[in-house]
Amino acid sequence: MTSVEDEKQPVPIPDQVVELLGRFKPKSVFLYGSRARQDFTERSDYEIGALFREAAYVPRSKIAEAVQIDGVNVYPFVYEDLLAGKVDTPFQQAIYLRELSEGAKTIHGEKVVEKLKAPPISTVDLMQEIAFDKGVAVAAVRARQEKDAISTSVNFAKSCLFGTRVLEILELQEFPIEYDQIYALSAKVVPAEHQDVVEAAQRVRKGGEMVRDDIFRNIALLNQYVEPRVLKAFHENGDAVVLP
Repeated sequence: MTSVEDEKQPVPIPDQVVELLGRFKPKSVFLYGSRARQDFTERSDYEIGALFREAAYVPRSKIAEAVQIDGVNVYPFVYEDLLAGKVDTPFQQAIYLRELSEGAKTIHGEKVVEKLKAPPISTVDLMQEIAFDKGVAVAAVRARQEKDAISTSVNFAKSCLFGTRVLEILELQEFPIEYDQIYALSAKVVPAEHQDVVEAAQRVRKGGEMVRDDIFRNIALLNQYVEPRVLKAFHENGDAVVLP
């Protein structure tokens, strides 16, 4: 006989986080990244943002003490800053804000991210983004040296696919936010001699095995093809708006 306890469904992780954040009284809590877009894999983390008014801001250290769930990352944002289009993040700001505006979902409180205006993306934004992607590619190399297979594959796949997206923004004036969309468009901007590494990144992201040279072929793609295309556009047109 099934008991009432057996019939209870586990509380979804986003709901658990909202409950744990309750003591801080955030104005809004939102889910973003692949878990919000629904293109996540089994090993994808939950990326959750908590919005606080500047006068009541809660630092990440306190939030980390309150929310201790494996695979969950909670980031505090200043409410007034986000509304003004400013975020304190290591990621390229315009691209990060555009991802929030197009893919994030409020799970508690005031709907803020759904009302964000997608910022334009310029050539300099793309230069900053490809520099960041190259750094993530190097992080994949270091993770492999440390025999950290998960970080190796995650950093490899993200740096390759997001680096490919830089070309898609520049040359197609499109902003795909899902990994499958990035991959589907890649053949239009990546030449045949580099396409195999993009295919490897897509395969690895879905749990496939890496080939040792994938990491270095990825760096070659970013160094020898993507970055030169962005620099060429900058030299020809300056810091022009690429995507309004």
